[in-house]
Amino acid sequence: NSKKNYAELTSQCRVGLILILDFFKKTTPHKNEIVFSSYNLPAMINIAKQLNFKIVFCPIIINDGSFNLKMLKKKINKKTLALVQTNMFNSPKNSIEIKKICKKNKIALIEDNAIYFDNYFKQGRKKVFSGSFGDFTIYSFNIMKNISALYGGAVSFNSNQFKLFYDKNINKYNSFPIS
Repeated sequence: NSKKNYAELTSQCRVGLILILDFFKKTTPHKNEIVFSSYNLPAMINIAKQLNFKIVFCPIIINDGSFNLKMLKKKINKKTLALVQTNMFNSPKNSIEIKKICKKNKIALIEDNAIYFDNYFKQGRKKVFSGSFGDFTIYSFNIMKNISALYGGAVSFNSNQFKLFYDKNINKYNSFPIS
């Protein structure tokens, strides 16, 4: 449903984000800003902080929880590396516009589909799924999610370069220290 060539499992959704941002640190070191919506899970923000990215918050539209596009355009600059779109109550129209903004500005779009897994809208007779707009989509399969495996996650993507990075680095996250 994500229209991606690859879907790789991770121990948590957060591990998918760590891998993506670590990949960007190595492949795009001249950019260091990540745009998040102002409504987000602190643990996700802390991942970007721990990796020394500058966090830029963009206000949301109260009615649907999606980015305020007018404000988003003002937040983007030459240091902006990626935008993390938390799919929760988004309007499809907004997602389409966000994709256009990212493409125009050469910014990676990471869709956080932890809560919104398998949601779609209809465009004519065709279903357009959440998670199909971004360059990367991350998923969570924790206990309270649409698909629950008690814990777990996945990342879907098209980049062959990221696939090589993932294969080389995923074993670093097989176990976490108790602390």
